[in-house]
Amino acid sequence: MERSTRHDVRSKAVAAAGVLAVVAAGYGGWQVLDGPDPQVIAEGDAVAGDFTCAEASSAAHDFPDGLLPEGVIAARLCAYGLEPVPNDVVPLDALTTGVSDLVTTVNGARRVGGDDRSCNDDQGPRWTMALQYPDGSVRSVTGDKDGCQDIALGDVEAEGVATVVVDQFIDRLAVQRRGATSPTAVSDTPVPCEALDAGRAVMPWSDPSRLTSATLCWATTDVTAEGMSFESVPLTPEHTEVVLADLAANLRDAPLRADGYACPSWSQVRITGRDPWGDPVTVWSECRDFYVDEQFWVPSGPTLELLLELSGQRLLPPRTS
Repeated sequence: MERSTRHDVRSKAVAAAGVLAVVAAGYGGWQVLDGPDPQVIAEGDAVAGDFTCAEASSAAHDFPDGLLPEGVIAARLCAYGLEPVPNDVVPLDALTTGVSDLVTTVNGARRVGGDDRSCNDDQGPRWTMALQYPDGSVRSVTGDKDGCQDIALGDVEAEGVATVVVDQFIDRLAVQRRGATSPTAVSDTPVPCEALDAGRAVMPWSDPSRLTSATLCWATTDVTAEGMSFESVPLTPEHTEVVLADLAANLRDAPLRADGYACPSWSQVRITGRDPWGDPVTVWSECRDFYVDEQFWVPSGPTLELLLELSGQRLLPPRTS
């Protein structure tokens, strides 16, 4: 794994805070022992959620006291650096309920930094979170779900709470959606064929049975250090209905591997898409049994023929032991 060393916390940031007291930690970091109360932003007429991830690019990144302001009214989980990358599939709706809990978690974490602060950084799923306040201002913080799992607030880092904050966001968003009406158009933002690794994605994959729009992807190269290349074709609503019906009827607890079992000519195939809320869905296979959480979908003959026809693939000679 790559070793990543965090930058110094600038001494002037500590001085600006005034009453911040720091002590050396065992790994050369520092800890907030006392400090000011967070700034409170309570006045304004901004509409909660009426902002975009793009606004985080010009959001305030200066946190001289190392704390997020209180009074937040909405939050959006955005792709790291605001650039859409395959594994950073993020929700399309803003969180507007329970959002103050995120600020409480961040502000309650230990602040760290220093030359000797290092940790394993596996280039994990990184994210940007944009926080909206009543006056219309937006604050932006970044975090990663691997390695240190710190959240960067300008020159200060909140230690080890990135996964906690994302999980809080996801849990509260699920509660917010209950009884609410899902968006009417999510198919305009297709899930990339490369978006597969659920363990590294910021948002968890949704239940495949909730698929509303889908793309059939098949690999045109084997796995390399740069990943895989794919070709794809959108599935029509009729094709999607066929896939969903077949998936419901042909789930198994174990993969199908036996003599005389023929695999298609693809090296890997994926069906990616979105559920009614725009959350990502994916199932994939290196042969004919698709991984669906901890189960396997083995398409029926007619459905397999449909997938082969759409992808221009064929069945290879049967496997033998």
